[in-house]
Amino acid sequence: MKTLISDMGGVIYSYDSQFDPVKHLEAFDIAMKKMGLENSDLNSMLAGEYQAIKNGDLITYPIKSGIDNLKENQKIYKVVVISMAPANTSKYILQNFGVDTSNIDFYNMADYGSKKDKESWKTIFKKYDSIDSIVEDGEANLKAANQAALNLGFSPKTFISMPNLAII
Repeated sequence: MKTLISDMGGVIYSYDSQFDPVKHLEAFDIAMKKMGLENSDLNSMLAGEYQAIKNGDLITYPIKSGIDNLKENQKIYKVVVISMAPANTSKYILQNFGVDTSNIDFYNMADYGSKKDKESWKTIFKKYDSIDSIVEDGEANLKAANQAALNLGFSPKTFISMPNLAII
């Protein structure tokens, strides 16, 4: 089965109803400040993110086309979510959007390094027999992920939004 690597924020959801990436981060920062975590380490803030979502301080606005296409892609691809959030947060968001998460692998890139570092991506990619498509809305992150895949001998298609891969 082919493997699809996907980001979450900016691809599947946003914390901003207009899907503005700057406002998405601002909403995160406001929620962290409200929880008293604004000066905390990254792992503490990421753990706080889950609580902020559950208690309504962070509203996840679905990117409908991203979710619809992800559901279609699950029929023909092994989906691997690599985000800057703990697996339970990513899984919770997807489940709330009606996505079956039973066959999705979840990784928190914070456990591996930076999304801008191809070596961080390679650590995860080595676990798979193929990397066929990568969806990442951040240009530098997409470049690093693609370079990691290429270095491992894969030839992925890259996208900045979730396509319906069944029709491509």
